Amino acid sequence: MQRGLLIIAVLGLFAGTASAGPAPTLRLVKSEPLKLAGRGFAARDLVRLTITSDGVTVRRSVRATPRGAFSASFPAVSYDRCHDRLTATARGRGGSVALKLPSALCPPPLSP
Repeated sequence: MQRGLLIIAVLGLFAGTASAGPAPTLRLVKSEPLKLAGRGFAARDLVRLTITSDGVTVRRSVRATPRGAFSASFPAVSYDRCHDRLTATARGRGGSVALKLPSALCPPPLSP
């Protein structure tokens, strides 16, 4: 009896993890003009993006592919890793994810 309950419990755990897809991810593809890519969202999900860089905030919606991926370009936004901070969020039915890139500590330019 206990063995049967243990098998049912283990199968229930596997069924729960099998139905859950991968967690959404968001990554920087290109810094000028800004291009982001995401994956792990629901198929054909309407993903709402909010980008803040150098004090400028841009909002846009994109449609995920049947596999839950998307890419989006922002021609009016650029990201300079030495001077800007970038915050990007993506929200959809498949979940939400945030990408935060702080400004790097770049050395000053060399003078001749």
